[in-house]
Amino acid sequence: MDLLYLHWLESLRTPFLTDFFLSVTALGTGTFYQAAMLIIYWCISKRVGTLLLAAHGLGAVIMYVWKILAAIPRPYLLDTTLTPLHLEKTFSFPSGHSFNAGSVWGGIGWLQARAGKILSAVFFFTVTLMIMLSRNYIGVHTPQDVIAGMLLGLGAVIACHRLLAWGESSERSRLIIYLLFVLAAVGFMIFAFVYCATDESMDKVTVKSYLATQKGAITILGHILGLVIGVELERRFIKFSTEVSLKYKLIRVIPGIFLSVLLYKLPLTFIDSQAALFVRMFLFTVFVTAIYPALWILWEPKGSDRE
Repeated sequence: MDLLYLHWLESLRTPFLTDFFLSVTALGTGTFYQAAMLIIYWCISKRVGTLLLAAHGLGAVIMYVWKILAAIPRPYLLDTTLTPLHLEKTFSFPSGHSFNAGSVWGGIGWLQARAGKILSAVFFFTVTLMIMLSRNYIGVHTPQDVIAGMLLGLGAVIACHRLLAWGESSERSRLIIYLLFVLAAVGFMIFAFVYCATDESMDKVTVKSYLATQKGAITILGHILGLVIGVELERRFIKFSTEVSLKYKLIRVIPGIFLSVLLYKLPLTFIDSQAALFVRMFLFTVFVTAIYPALWILWEPKGSDRE
């Protein structure tokens, strides 16, 4: 039934729909959802920004492990009469793009719904669903792939919302939350390099999936360690406010996104490539959560003058 659905979507393809869904699917890639999380953290709500950054990191651990253990091929490998618009080199279930959509756009929608902002919630849930549909239209995921990915992402936001709320109750509980996140990242590293060790007998999809998992584990470890250190530094020493005028929000965002992209793509050719992945993500996360906000004191007036 799921493959028949993909064949039906394939029969509906037109140049306009193809361009549209290729654009929509980009909203589930790193550039867009990372920019959204940074803008929220810097300008709208530190608490929500921290929640989304934490949920995305912790949820990605589960997503990668689930994908490896399920080891489900892409639909076009199960049915060679399907014609995907582009090829993916890793396992299919659950969908990573749909996980990103659920953990960011769906997470924002859930928070908006909790706040009683129904129209806003509908908008963000619609974006989430459109990203899911785009993965089906392109032909790289089945319906169950995208549903599982979205539910995992949204579930990570809900779980982390409760965890972080408990963490705010005392310093001890906050440190326990930090420890849990770090242990999850370290445990995932062990899984990635022990369970996902490659050998010559494996097929190409399995090898690519295992290597992608190892890369993901390194990146997530850098992200989570950077997040824990950056958030704690900001909480203790920086204490910036998102209650600033539109002028200062723009001044934060425009150079901030530019500098973040430069740092994210920082060439570290003088160290091992895997170490470079960790260092780059660690520095990026500490920069966006603590170092860059600390620089705002150089150009932002204090108190009511910021309004």
